[in-house]
Amino acid sequence: MSTNPIPTLKKTVMFLCACTPATIGRARIFARCKHAGFNLLELLIALSIVGTLAAISYPSYTEFVKKADGALAAADIESSAQAIERFYTAFNRFPDSLAEVGLHTMLDPWGNPYQYLRINGAGLKGKGKLRKDKSLVPVNSDYDLYSMGKDGASAPLHCESES
Repeated sequence: MSTNPIPTLKKTVMFLCACTPATIGRARIFARCKHAGFNLLELLIALSIVGTLAAISYPSYTEFVKKADGALAAADIESSAQAIERFYTAFNRFPDSLAEVGLHTMLDPWGNPYQYLRINGAGLKGKGKLRKDKSLVPVNSDYDLYSMGKDGASAPLHCESES
């Protein structure tokens, strides 16, 4: 009795290929499971759900990053102000630049250097370089320390929108 090796071979191929088609000679054999993956409609629905969630969450994320950058700049300015006050306590004068305090390489979260202007004892003539509020009164009297912000520009008046 000779046994036909083809049925045994078909079973072996079905077992090895799990859920993938296999070809033996001219006969095409499919595994027993019919739904091995996702169809196109299921993938499109999943992709649309992910896209919708991303569209909803992106503005919140950018707002969070914007607030975090502002908070980091404020913390940097506060620590720099403390260093400037320590310099004043030690030498009884304000530094001429941030380099005297060792902060000349410090950058704000947007990659711009912090701006420092000594006012008290600097011998400034007039109030042209000073930043002013809406009543044209200088914002600070001893020194001015600020960040240029994301756009890298600052307006001389605080009430202007680009300030």
